[in-house]
Amino acid sequence: MNHNHSILFFIVLVLVPLSKCCSICPIGTISDPVNCQNCWKGFCTNIKDCRTCENGFYSSSNRSICIPCEKGFENNQEHSGCVECQLGYFNSKMGSRCLACASGHYSPMIAMTACDKCPKGSYQNKPATWKCNACGKGKTTDNKGSKQDSDCVSCNEGTYCNKTINSGDNVCPKNYKCPAGCSNPIKCSLIRKSQKGMGSCALSVEFFLILFSTIGFIVLVVVAGIIRYRKIQERKKFKRPDKIEYYSDFSKLEEKRDLVPKPQAKEVVYSGF
Repeated sequence: MNHNHSILFFIVLVLVPLSKCCSICPIGTISDPVNCQNCWKGFCTNIKDCRTCENGFYSSSNRSICIPCEKGFENNQEHSGCVECQLGYFNSKMGSRCLACASGHYSPMIAMTACDKCPKGSYQNKPATWKCNACGKGKTTDNKGSKQDSDCVSCNEGTYCNKTINSGDNVCPKNYKCPAGCSNPIKCSLIRKSQKGMGSCALSVEFFLILFSTIGFIVLVVVAGIIRYRKIQERKKFKRPDKIEYYSDFSKLEEKRDLVPKPQAKEVVYSGF
């Protein structure tokens, strides 16, 4: 084989195949017949082509992997970003979708990572809600997370429930009574009293002691007054006159004396010896 044939053989076997080799596209891109193209938002590459991000993941630019959404968030419809969980929903795990709160629970804010149990005195019989239904005044529930209105019961004796949502922890104050189902404490009457947390009032021993002591004192004062009055009246009967009259004109006494008739002397008759 001459020299020219050797050069031609080299060109055919080596240079021509090298001109037809493809380069690997960088991460986050895929190849078209000529160039490498970026994946769209919400997509990422799996070496061969672009694929949609899974639920709970997103891709905002050309990436080789999708990024998980934070707790309390989920991917938007295009998987190009994350949005907050709405009212009545929650997400407690990164890279997952928002879930509806179960009955007996509620989610009052967006981006919640967990649902709250309905407090005592309320219930919720529907899922995916942002508030609970109140039992009303005079009623409460035995536990949190109640699911039915039948869970609402009357407040216990010795407590009162004056709000629309009641925990049943309002203890009846002293000298008030709170029967079962009481919405507001009832004040005991004047002759009755009660200790804290009572459902009824009892007769007050102290009241009767004070009452009888007061009556006894009044009786003693009245009796003492009567006795004193009688003594004063008796003294007035034997009281000497405050003014004594003295006579200075004795002629009047002589006149009065003359008015008194003199006794007549009897004639003595002697009968002899």
